[in-house]
Amino acid sequence: MRPAHFLGTFLCILFLSVGLAAQGKPTGGTGRPSVGSTGSTMPRSNTNIPPINNNPNLSPMPMTFFLSGKVRLDDGSELTDAATIESVCSGDRHFEAYTDRKGNFSFEFGKQRNMGNDDVSTSSMGAGMPGQPRSAMQQRREIRECELIAVLPGFTSQTVELSAGDMTESMNVGTIVMHRLAHVEGFTISATTAMAPSKAKKAFEKGRSEEQKKKWEAAEKKFQEAVAVYPKFAVAWMELGRCQLELKDADGARQSLQQAVTADTQFVSPHQLLALMAFQEKRWQGVVDETSAVLRLNPLSFAQDWFYNSAANYYLGHFDLAEKSARQGIQTDVEHRVPKLEYLLGVILVQKHDLQGATEHMRNYVRLAPKADDVAQVNEQIARIEKVSSSQSATQK
Repeated sequence: MRPAHFLGTFLCILFLSVGLAAQGKPTGGTGRPSVGSTGSTMPRSNTNIPPINNNPNLSPMPMTFFLSGKVRLDDGSELTDAATIESVCSGDRHFEAYTDRKGNFSFEFGKQRNMGNDDVSTSSMGAGMPGQPRSAMQQRREIRECELIAVLPGFTSQTVELSAGDMTESMNVGTIVMHRLAHVEGFTISATTAMAPSKAKKAFEKGRSEEQKKKWEAAEKKFQEAVAVYPKFAVAWMELGRCQLELKDADGARQSLQQAVTADTQFVSPHQLLALMAFQEKRWQGVVDETSAVLRLNPLSFAQDWFYNSAANYYLGHFDLAEKSARQGIQTDVEHRVPKLEYLLGVILVQKHDLQGATEHMRNYVRLAPKADDVAQVNEQIARIEKVSSSQSATQK
């Protein structure tokens, strides 16, 4: 089979089309396959209700442990974005909760890990047999093997060992201190917030409250009041943009987000939201521009922005740039929070006629995200690539 004929046949049978989750369903507009969403998932709360224990001969139901504390930055700056609280138990990391805007957090330990009455933590910790409820003393002992950390892009976290505290049903773990990474400039918090006058901060907090109630028009009004008092209030400009997006005012949102960028040139969050808007609208050069701004400021913390940058370059036909960004994203994503980067790199390598590399990275995606909705489709794509690759090898021989 001649190379040109082979490539045409191959591209015809390879249907690499995976829909976006929340960002719409771009088709690229060029006949190229859709690369889909990042594949990252938010943790879900427990929906398994433990059975009622009416047998007096069985061990008592597990105790409920509530943990609380606070996150603060080492330089005293205010948190303008929620930090994630994660537990680390025997090497396994799990999402537990988000902080509020003041850095406070509280949660029921293990609730986000679908724990029933037969497990108090991860499978690697289980000291008892499945189906055998453990005593409160056993639960305390296992929880003491865990640590808590805070996660916020551009920062490293102090580790809090639960063994250091007096384990009770309601325990305050104290303060988790976060330190800025010295070699990055961009953050999801803004330095301008601390300089805002009290009147602007008051309007901003009222806007946040209305946002939480999904009263977008009322929230929009409060954020407008905040930026009128303090025009350099970058976070207020960004939240105003969010409200305007909810109210279907895309032009107003873009203007507000640009104001946020102008107010604080190291505030990456408005760039990220502008990139997402451009991705939804299939404005690929806009995606490249906004994600490039994020990645110049902070190339280490945002794997999802490497994904969007790579995907946009792919749709623009810049396959070398797309491959470079995908590989950088995979290198950055050490915890595999954006497994779709592997799939995207596979799609890019198909375009560059590297079928072996494409198969390898698509298999990596299936391994990292075995429960993703598109796994069956990706497996079929892998099978077709391998079939064409085998045929090509046989022809060459």
